[in-house]
Amino acid sequence: MNVGLFGQQAGLTLNQVLSNAGFFAFVKSSNARLDELYDLDPRTREFIELGYKIGESGMFWPAEEP
Repeated sequence: MNVGLFGQQAGLTLNQVLSNAGFFAFVKSSNARLDELYDLDPRTREFIELGYKIGESGMFWPAEEP
């Protein structure tokens, strides 16, 4: 969830967050799933999407701008 929340707070789109997470999983993780969307394990993708949606909900304040 933290990856999705952080990405949303940083102003990334959900597609950008999932693409970056999938690339990281492909390069550095043992749980990459090349047969799945974004090369992510479905459960991992669900947690990222949930974190992103929580960020959109306003439950957390937006990141402060410099």
